[in-house]
Parts: sequence; C-alpha cells; structure tokens
Amino acid sequence: MRKIGENEFQVLDSYYDDGEGGGRAGLKRRSYKLRLLAPDKIELKQGNYPSSQFVRCPSDFRAAKSDVTVPPSNEAVQKKSSNASKPNLAPDSKIKETILFIYQQYLVLKICEAKGDGLINLNATRENLKKFDKSIRAKGYDPEAMFAQAKEVPFNEGLKILLVSVSMLPMSQGAEKAQLLSVCQRLIQNEAQSINLATNTLEPQDGSLEKAGEKDF
Repeated sequence: MRKIGENEFQVLDSYYDDGEGGGRAGLKRRSYKLRLLAPDKIELKQGNYPSSQFVRCPSDFRAAKSDVTVPPSNEAVQKKSSNASKPNLAPDSKIKETILFIYQQYLVLKICEAKGDGLINLNATRENLKKFDKSIRAKGYDPEAMFAQAKEVPFNEGLKILLVSVSMLPMSQGAEKAQLLSVCQRLIQNEAQSINLATNTLEPQDGSLEKAGEKDF
C-alpha cells in the first residue's frame, strides 16, 4: 500500500482466481486505488471500471438473527437425508476462517498500538490470544503457522477499511484523532468477543488446554 494523495492510496492486492470463465487458475495480483471517505467507509477504483464504495458493518451485524422461521422444503429434507452419511468438512473450514480473522484483527490492532501514541493498550488482548493459542493447538492447529498465514491471506473489506483508517492516526488531529482512537478501542472489544466465542467453542471438556504450549505476541 502506497500513499498517493490526501486520504488516497495505491494498493497491490493478491487474490485466488478459480479459473471460472476460461482463465488460468492460481494466485494473482491486482492494483487499484483506495480512497478513505470516512473512518468506516472507503472507495475502490480499479482501471477503467466504475468505482465502488464499501461501508464496514456494525460489530453486532454478524450476530443478528432473523425472527422468521422458514420450514425446509421437501427437496431440502431429501438432500439432507442423502448427505447424512457423507463427511462434513465445513466445520474445519469455518474454524480456520475464524482463526485467520482473529489474527488479522490483531494485526490491525498492532498498527493501532504502534501509531496511537501510547493510548492503545493491548496487554489484555495478548493474554486472551495466548489462551486462544492453547485452544486451537488442542484442535490440531499450529498457532505459529496460522499467524504467519494470516499475514499473507488478503484481508476482507471491513478489515481493509480499518487498516487504512488507523494508518491515518499519525496525521490526524483533534476530533478526527479521537474518532480513530475510538475505532481502535471498539476493535479491541470486538477482538475480545471474537476470542471468547471461539475459545468457548473450541475448548475441550477434559482440561487439556493447560498442557498446551503458547507463543509470544
């Protein structure tokens, strides 16, 4: 990421092309311009394509549930029955996705800490992450390897917005700086909630977590 103007950046991003449509599958790179419109809103412009704007969803958006219950169709019931004997690989994929997201949130928080003039304290976050490390190690995941992978995997749009926002801390003043620091504090809370939820989900019942190793943050 390279700053090219006021609140404007040139971004070189990587993504995986699945080859659909006749293209060659594999990891590819793309370049686009990113403009920070607000702490929670960005605009992306790639080549001659029209620009697109993205807004970060509220922290409780993913936790929201619909009150409407839709009964399953006969086709859905039959499909569920036919797949009952097949192994379900989705949970492992979801666990990995959650692990990477938590580590990527922490990477953004480290920028908050580095650019926050000593106003952002991550001591509690690091202690929570050590417990999280034990949880995922007990499930067969290597925290060191997953943390390294989190640095390479492209961030989702919400984290990209946060990354650009907190990068502006050294150049911000007054109300703008206070707003960005508030964004960092909310992210600390989101990280704690994410870690607690994931740890409670992964924690075994035999107390074996205490025997697992941990890494330093």
